Amino acid sequence: MPLRNIPETDTEKRITVLAVSPREEDHHAIRTACAHTTWNVFTTKTIAETLDLLRRKFVPVILCERNLPDGNWTDLRESLASLDRAPSLVVTSRDPDDYLWSEVLNLGGYDVLARPFNLRELVHVVSLAWHHWHDGALTTCAAG
Repeated sequence: MPLRNIPETDTEKRITVLAVSPREEDHHAIRTACAHTTWNVFTTKTIAETLDLLRRKFVPVILCERNLPDGNWTDLRESLASLDRAPSLVVTSRDPDDYLWSEVLNLGGYDVLARPFNLRELVHVVSLAWHHWHDGALTTCAAG
């Protein structure tokens, strides 16, 4: 079954965030940060779980831990490349360095967030990542 990348219902037009991390504390922090929003928040721990969820759910923003049990963020990015409208990908890391920032931006990721999360920054970056994705979707529709 192919990955989904087109919203089909009004509920899927709300910001949907997928947190990909093997750490339950990351999932908890993201749910806490988003508790005051109307966002849909999903969590997975591996690339395989993520791809399975993406076959069933539309997700415009993914927060992905730098290293996962079955690969890393670049492996996930490559898996998303087949989508017409790939999600905005934000990489998370305990110790983001200049190399990671450069790599993420040069390979088409949206941003990098340091863990532990600053909740205000997390909400801000997810909002901007969604707008970036949404504006690209509008541009694609207008060009097509």
